[in-house]
This record gives sequence, structure tokens and C-alpha cells, in this order.
Amino acid sequence: MSKLLDKFRGKNDSLNKLRSAIEKTQKKGFDKDDEGYWKPTLDKTKSCSAIVRLLPVPEGESFTQVHKHSFKGPTGTWYIERSRTTLGELDPVGELNSRCWDVEALKDAARARARRTTYTVNVLVVSDPAVPDNEGKVFLYRMPKSLFAMVDELANPTEEGDDAIDPFHPFDGANFRIRGAGSKNGPNYAKSKFEKQSPLCGGDEDKIEAVLAQVKDTQIELDPKLYKSYEDLKAKLD
Repeated sequence: MSKLLDKFRGKNDSLNKLRSAIEKTQKKGFDKDDEGYWKPTLDKTKSCSAIVRLLPVPEGESFTQVHKHSFKGPTGTWYIERSRTTLGELDPVGELNSRCWDVEALKDAARARARRTTYTVNVLVVSDPAVPDNEGKVFLYRMPKSLFAMVDELANPTEEGDDAIDPFHPFDGANFRIRGAGSKNGPNYAKSKFEKQSPLCGGDEDKIEAVLAQVKDTQIELDPKLYKSYEDLKAKLD
């Protein structure tokens, strides 16, 4: 019997663990994809379609929240950098924006510089019409905030009578149907949704084992080497 899957059998605290992790990100208030990362391919209308399965990290966090700033300055130069607030530290753009919020005429500039949040997760690509070669493979995926809100809703339903579900669970989770409609500000994922609960790989434990053996630690996003120093960021911002 598989030891890797033992923690997911019968009663377990995976849902409570997921809820706790989501709650921590909410309390914090808080490019170029690397090899091993996946994202939906946009067509000529800037739309996309795919089905993925969120995967748990048996010995770690199933997702990691990452903040980034991406904006064009008054000189026409782009500032695209990871925010040190991801590491729980001060960031020069965040400090500048805080000061600007106190001046009505500068609020729009602060909004343009606002940090963008993604959530790094492991996914098994079930269907990828644009790139069929991705199907059946495990990748890291930087999920946009609007999609992660659907993960939150599934784990913490707001509608009375809805059951709470851990979408990362290999037996009790569900496939995630991603639908992105082209818009001025990028894909609108409002029509995305989770399918009915179903076991990963049809419940075949050998296949589940093989899939979970491929997941990566999402905490690699917190490697300090990926973040420029406060001083370097401040110099670039200035």
C-alpha cells in the first residue's frame, strides 16, 4: 500500500491546511516563464482554453503567493521586478505607492504601479488543445489572482449549503476547466469553473503515485536569489 497516499485516505486535514494557507495570504494583504512552467496558450483573439488538475505537495505547501510590479515609467522605461513584499520585507515601489495614496493627483499613478499577485501551483495538464504535447505532464503554473479566487471559493464556499472541497486532493478534488476570453487587459477567466469531484487518474493509485512523484516544491518562488536587493530596486525605480 502506498505510503505517499496514506495521508490522503479517509479523514484528513488537507482542507483545513488549504484554508489556513489561504487565510495567511489574505492576512499578509499581501515575463518570462522558466523551464518547467506551463500557461494557457492564447489564440489570435487573446482567448485560451485548457483543463488542469491541481496537485498537492505531500511534504510542503500546495501553493505559494508571489507579488510582482510591472509598469512603464514616465521616461518610457519598463520596471518589471519581483516585489520583496513576497518575502515579507519592504519594497521601494510599495513605499512610493503608500506616499502617493495621500495625494489625490497621484493615486492613478499608484494604481498603475500596484503589485500583481499570482499563485504558483503544480498542475497535471489534462487537456491543452493549443499544445497537445503538454497533456499528461506535470508543470508549475503561475495562476492569476482571479483564478485562485475560485480555489478559495471552493475551499471556503460563501453560498449556504455548498460543501467545502479541497481541489488539490488526489481523491476528493476536481478538474479545473480554464476558459479565458480575450479582453483589453488580458484574458477574462470569469467562465472558468471546477468540474464535479473525481479521483485523479480515475483512481488508479499507481498512476496517482507517478504523478505526485513529479510535483515540485512551490516554495522555490521564495528563493532570495530570485529577488533583487532593496537598494538595487530603489536605484532602478529612481
